[in-house]
Amino acid sequence: MASTNAARAGLGSAWFLTTCALLLASIGLVLRGREMEPLEGALPEVRGPVIELGPQQPVLPVGRQPLVDADAAAEPLEILAAFWGDDWPRVRAELEEHGLLPDELPEIRPWVEVSESHAWCLNPTSDVKGDLYYRTLMAWPGAEFDDTADLVSASYAKATPKSLAKYLQVPELANLDDQQVFELEERMAETNAELDGLIRSFMDGIGEAVSYEFRMGAIERAPLTFLESEQYTEDQGFYGHTAQAGGWASRVQLTESEYPDLAVMRRQILDMRSRRTGEVRAIVRELLHP
Repeated sequence: MASTNAARAGLGSAWFLTTCALLLASIGLVLRGREMEPLEGALPEVRGPVIELGPQQPVLPVGRQPLVDADAAAEPLEILAAFWGDDWPRVRAELEEHGLLPDELPEIRPWVEVSESHAWCLNPTSDVKGDLYYRTLMAWPGAEFDDTADLVSASYAKATPKSLAKYLQVPELANLDDQQVFELEERMAETNAELDGLIRSFMDGIGEAVSYEFRMGAIERAPLTFLESEQYTEDQGFYGHTAQAGGWASRVQLTESEYPDLAVMRRQILDMRSRRTGEVRAIVRELLHP
């Protein structure tokens, strides 16, 4: 049987903030990513990632020593001490140094009760979040992930001179009239259709990869918060999420070494968007100065 790393590698083929509202808890979500340099030369053909998932596995805790989820009535400090084990004195000192251990600690609920909320929040293709992630990648007003969006955005709902100027970051677009916007969209339809297909393949791959990481216990988690000394650095991955819910912090980071094809697809999307912006600028000049 292939190793976990091999299976994870087989799955593969900026930064912005958002907030997730859940029924059970208020979750803070940070989508972490890094704009990568566009690829040079022709883009390789993309058929979408080939997903070969391993067998279903229980979610395992990631910490200094094995953790048995405490009862809901357990004191937060007891849960923290049990999670960090012999390393707790050092961890406590660091948390206090950075003001992360207040006198009144929030409730730390059993992980089994909040794990589904974290799984939802960490995956950018979940309901509602799929709309947001697609808009971020596509960046063309009116282009939606689904025919009926779970979360409607008034500023993104329709391509207008103002909305195009905002989302494409091309100020000259604001000088077009509605007929010129219609012509622009017609002339960019083929490019946008190609970009749409690439984004959907990428999102499918990212969704599968994050679900797999969670199922295999590769999601890092810790009660209360992560240590300042163990924060991710920018060069550790091309994609990631951090979530907070139920007294727990969790995070996922996808690296190019484990998911090389997904990393390539991310770079292709950025490259295609860059070329699209160049085409749009040329068309705008033509329309405004015939």
